[in-house]
Formats: sequence, structure tokens, C-alpha cells
Amino acid sequence: MSDLIRRRRSVTTTPSPEPPARSASAATAPALMVELPGVSQTPASSASSVAQPVSARRRHRPASTTDTTSTDGTVASGSQPAKKNTRGPCRQLKTAKVTRVTNSRISIGYDERHGAAPTAELHSSLAHDVGHVVRTHCPMRWKSWKVMPDEIKMGVRGQLSTNYNLEDLNEESLAYVNRLFGERYKQWKSDLHHHFQAYDDPEVALREGCPKELEGREDSWAWLCTHFQAPDFVNKTQVNKGNRKKKTLLHHSGSRPFSYRMDARRRVIIISFLFNF
Repeated sequence: MSDLIRRRRSVTTTPSPEPPARSASAATAPALMVELPGVSQTPASSASSVAQPVSARRRHRPASTTDTTSTDGTVASGSQPAKKNTRGPCRQLKTAKVTRVTNSRISIGYDERHGAAPTAELHSSLAHDVGHVVRTHCPMRWKSWKVMPDEIKMGVRGQLSTNYNLEDLNEESLAYVNRLFGERYKQWKSDLHHHFQAYDDPEVALREGCPKELEGREDSWAWLCTHFQAPDFVNKTQVNKGNRKKKTLLHHSGSRPFSYRMDARRRVIIISFLFNF
């Protein structure tokens, strides 16, 4: 019996030529490496049990969330460009639906108290549609809407006649519509100026920077590129930029006149008072 015990001990204590990799070594290796960074705890020949430092490990993302877009915004496979969560341009779809359902064009009223349309909804839809007409049909070859020739103004305003009734406009309503066109013309010109400033070289901006909204109207873009480099315009831009920096109170009410918001707040107060009375 003692012979068998000694023989068994000699067999178990004999080292094997190639010990198999154990899961315990893989489990304890990261802890050792955290305690002793930069020090190898196992021989380099045993590749199955070599532990890397924490900083050297990489966590692979799932295949479904792998970023396949390239630097120019297109998918690596070349199928479709990457989509962005941005609001698309106004195309007068809501007002077109209203005219189709009611089988009549929208009447543009005027409220002296607001200095605009009688309702905030009508004012918002009209302002958005005027912006679409300016971006799509208005030639950009004048400093402002005010100095634009009357025949050009009539042609641009006529683009609204598809969904709005422009025949019955009185003097106040016409002035209101022209004010909206002037504001949207100024805003669109400012957006084009920011687009022009994105190019370091004005020649490159003229040759390659024409926005897609001005395709087919390259003469407008050429006039704007010259206008943006005029000394008077550059000086005026710098003065306005300095004046904006001096403001201590910035107020933004959106595209709606502030009187609409006051009316809405007043209605909420009256309704809450009646329910609590």
C-alpha cells in the first residue's frame, strides 16, 4: 500500500511538458495586471495566458452600431449618404392641402391690433410660404426688397396666388405682405452670406459654392459674391456685428408678433380662473 502511495505522488508531482491553459489563469491575469501595471506575469511563450494592460484592451462595438460613414458624409459602401435629423424646406404643403379640401384660396386678413393676420396660425403659414417663395423664385440682385423694382415684386408675390387670394388685398394688407417679403428676403440674404463666408477664397466660392436653391439662377449668386466683397457691405457687416456684441438683453419671440403670445397667455389665465372659481 505504501508503494502505491509513493508511486502516485511521483506521478502527480512530475511536470508535464506542455501544461494546458487553465481558465483560472485568464481570470486572475487582469487583476494582477491592475495591481502591477506594465509587468508581465507569465512567460511570453505561453500566448494563451498572456494578459494585456487595461489601456491596451479594446471593446468592440456591435455590428449594428458600427460607424460606416466616411469623412465626406457618405456611407462606406457607397449606397446612400448619411441621414441627418433636420427639418426640410417649406414647400407650402399644408396650405395646398387646405385649399384642396376647402376648394377655395386662403384670404389674407389684417388685424390692426397685431399689425398682422388676425390669427397666429394664419400669420405663421403665410410667413413660411413667403420664405419658400423668396428662396425658390426671387432673384437675389438687389440690396433689399425695398429697392427691388415693382414689376419684379409683383411677379414674386404672384407665386402666392396658388394658395392665397391676392386680389382683395387692401392697402394695409398689401403693406403687411410686403413687410413679410422684406423680412424673408433679408433673412435669405443673410443665410447666403454665411454660406459665402464658409469658403476661404472668394473665387472658389463663386466657382463651386453656388447653393442648390440658386441652381438655374447662377447670375444671382455671381451678383451676391461681388456684393459681399464690396467695401460698404463689409464695413456695415462689421458695425452690425459689433453692435450685437454690445447687447446685454437678448429677446427672441420667433416669427410671431409678441401680441399673439400675450393673447394666448391671457386666455390661459382666464380659463384657469373660471375653473378655479
